[in-house]
Amino acid sequence: SALPLTEAYRPSLISDVLRSRFGEVELFRLALLAVMAYFLRKITRLTEARAEHRAPWEGPAVVVLGLGLLATPGLAGHAATGTNPALGLVLDLAHMAAAATWLGGLVLLATFLLSKAPDSAWPPDPLALTLRVSAVAFWAVVVVVATGVVQSIRQVGSWNALFHTSYGRTLVIKLCLVVALVVIGALSRRLIRRHAATVPVPVDTSTFPRRRLRRTVLVELGIALLVVGITGALVNNVPARQAVGQPFSYSFTSLGVQVNTIIDPALAGRTNQVHVYVLSSLGTPRAVPQLDLSVSLSSQSIGPLSIPLVVSGPGHYSADRFVLPVAGNWILKFTVRTDAIDEQVVRTVLPVR
Repeated sequence: SALPLTEAYRPSLISDVLRSRFGEVELFRLALLAVMAYFLRKITRLTEARAEHRAPWEGPAVVVLGLGLLATPGLAGHAATGTNPALGLVLDLAHMAAAATWLGGLVLLATFLLSKAPDSAWPPDPLALTLRVSAVAFWAVVVVVATGVVQSIRQVGSWNALFHTSYGRTLVIKLCLVVALVVIGALSRRLIRRHAATVPVPVDTSTFPRRRLRRTVLVELGIALLVVGITGALVNNVPARQAVGQPFSYSFTSLGVQVNTIIDPALAGRTNQVHVYVLSSLGTPRAVPQLDLSVSLSSQSIGPLSIPLVVSGPGHYSADRFVLPVAGNWILKFTVRTDAIDEQVVRTVLPVR
């Protein structure tokens, strides 16, 4: 709605969102969370002595609810778009489940590793618990990487889209953080396996390398939070495959007029169509005495190249079959004159793929 964050709770906006697909999925997710909270509270309050009173269907019910919660991001996100959305949803579910298992295991380890007391009573066998979490995390990482690669190929599609779109560049940052996370996790796994090979039987908890493992787990959790934050930025970007196919558009207001520009398809070596629409403060088309466009690419000492605009209608200026010779971040220069005196020059970056 292009409104400030303070307006996020305006009733009309909430009503509009709830009628969208995203809003419907979020309501479904909230319902699942409420039911999940009930079951988790009921299960965790049962003591070992009363465990036999647990209904046999409660465990499977929690699993089904968990899978439903894991599926909701894909239902309202990029996984449900593009080619073969059914495959995208399945991959997203597997990706989310594996990531939750991996990061959840780190949180589980942190709950006892953060205790600085070397003789902490829980867990009774920290080595066995850590080895179990490590084994599960290994396969979770395999699934995260495999599904992430396939999803990236689906949403990016080309090297050009990977490095020349906001989605692609954000994805590269996320991949670098995930690689760092995997490397640190491998070091933690090596530390534990080395300790397991030398530990005497029965297990002596005082020899458990709690301090060293605590440091690596905390670093892993810190990087994991960054990955989650980057993912939040990623899902708000248009997928790279779609962004590459979109025309370039740019708007600005100057000297009391609004100038809207579209360059399609903004590809190097191909003919491009340029459309510029000039509107008055009332939103009606307005002709101006002068409107000039030019492009230049300083990195290769090209330009400025004038874009030959012709009048195509009231407030509408266009150029057909304009060729941009090479890819790169060109500078698009506007010169707008609204009367005999007032003139304004505006520049912006034109990414040519």
